Amino acid sequence: MRVHFFQHVSFEKPGFISEWCRVHGYELTGTYFYEKKFAKPDFEKIGLMVIMGGQ
Repeated sequence: MRVHFFQHVSFEKPGFISEWCRVHGYELTGTYFYEKKFAKPDFEKIGLMVIMGGQ
């Protein structure tokens, strides 16, 4: 399964989410909104979305 997270600020990391994905054998990808050129993921290929805090 692919887990994808939205990260809004550079100091906010997926932390425990990364470990949880590794233990369960899930692929972890992310969108970094604080970068000037972020790309939206292919939502059809995502099994679980994690939306982290924002401003």
